[in-house]
Amino acid sequence: MEEEYLSESSDISDEDTSDGYSFDPMNDVEDLWASDTAEFFDSLGQPPEEYQRRFRNVLIANRPQYCYSPCEIQTSVSETCGLYYAYYNDLMPRYPTAAGFTLNHSYFIEDWGVSGDGFLQISRFVKRLDPRLLNYKNIVIPSRIADIHTHNLKEKLGYTRVYLKSHDMVVHHYRTCPTVAYWKDCLNFPKYKDLKMNHIRPEMEARVLRVLKELGLH
Repeated sequence: MEEEYLSESSDISDEDTSDGYSFDPMNDVEDLWASDTAEFFDSLGQPPEEYQRRFRNVLIANRPQYCYSPCEIQTSVSETCGLYYAYYNDLMPRYPTAAGFTLNHSYFIEDWGVSGDGFLQISRFVKRLDPRLLNYKNIVIPSRIADIHTHNLKEKLGYTRVYLKSHDMVVHHYRTCPTVAYWKDCLNFPKYKDLKMNHIRPEMEARVLRVLKELGLH
């Protein structure tokens, strides 16, 4: 089985400094950043009143205008809202003509054996290769691409494909050694310990245990 996770790097600040509002049920609705025009960002492309009419009222009361994008960039079954906000808040302002972003991969090889002390995949396998642009994975803006395949994309005229460096965002790819020729020495590749996922480990473990309990499996 292969699993992939996105990891933000330390270069994407944990502090929000944009002129916007990102919907999060844990946020207080009055917590708006100062700007002339308020921005409401929802990766599902919904307006503020979709979640609570008070969102819209607070936006109107605090600013003469507010705006939001109806562009859906996240499926309704995904739970990675924070990373979509990093994309909106950090990447798009830097690359306004981007059609998509190509990400580096950090391969965590399961054939190397268990190297962590947890029970989840992200905490059992904590040794990886150096991030590499291999078997590309992409974040795309559908309206700006002409064609797309599993590992590739073709941008429309006027837009660009942005190759992100490892300091922006990295895909954590958990898998066994591939069987293709250029991976033949996979077991002997240099290994590096990477504990970035530890910052979400407590929450992930709590969620998994809660689900297992509800299913009667724990």
